[in-house]
Amino acid sequence: MNKRLLSLFVGGFFWVFAGSVSAQPSLSELEKQASEGNVEAMFHLGQTYDEGRSVPQDYVRALDWYYRAADRGSVDALYRLGVMFEKGLGVPQNLPQAMMWYEQASALGSANAQFSLGIMYDFGRGLPQNYRKAREYYRLAAERGHAMAQFNLASIYDNAQGVPQDYTEAAQWYQKAAEQGIWEAQFNLAGLYFYGEGVKQDYVQSYAWYAAAEAIIGYSEAKVKQKEIEGLLDAKDVERARLLAAEYIKNYTVKNR
Repeated sequence: MNKRLLSLFVGGFFWVFAGSVSAQPSLSELEKQASEGNVEAMFHLGQTYDEGRSVPQDYVRALDWYYRAADRGSVDALYRLGVMFEKGLGVPQNLPQAMMWYEQASALGSANAQFSLGIMYDFGRGLPQNYRKAREYYRLAAERGHAMAQFNLASIYDNAQGVPQDYTEAAQWYQKAAEQGIWEAQFNLAGLYFYGEGVKQDYVQSYAWYAAAEAIIGYSEAKVKQKEIEGLLDAKDVERARLLAAEYIKNYTVKNR
């Protein structure tokens, strides 16, 4: 499977104010906190307008709050400014500006920004394609636990893009992404186990990872591969494979990103 993952899942989150964790505060509470200099409140006001949470979506107001938070050192705001400029939300699309904001956020440890820079170099978005730089940024994000960066880094090694083909390195990063519920990584890791590339050939492991991928996405090819593997195993090993598959489905099938 020669592909890369491009998008980030934005999900719900908890809010931390005045030393406690609670559900999303009201707009007036956020504004009060922001007026008192709370940088997190400034960022979350930006996100509120950015995503239209209980208010009409307003990218211009979102930008204003992101700028305020970024000026006070919010890494998340720096990253979101990069997104706004990359996608042209509230401002004309400006990829060099997006890169500038991403680089600032990356320097402060934002895995999302590092992943986004990896994408820009990988696909030549606003600059010449550079697999070496893409790999460097994917690795930074991957080492911080960014699942999609782990998958993309594995894919670079798997497909020998800008580096010598290295199935062992690919398998290590696919494994990390697979354990975070990235079905594409599970499918590719299953293939490496099936053919014994970068790992010791293991049909039981291959079956289990194919099963996990199929459980997430209903991918028909993964189902076909499970049937093929069952034909290569004796009854005892088929049972072992099914038990391991049940374990992987329980532990590694995150359907949202």
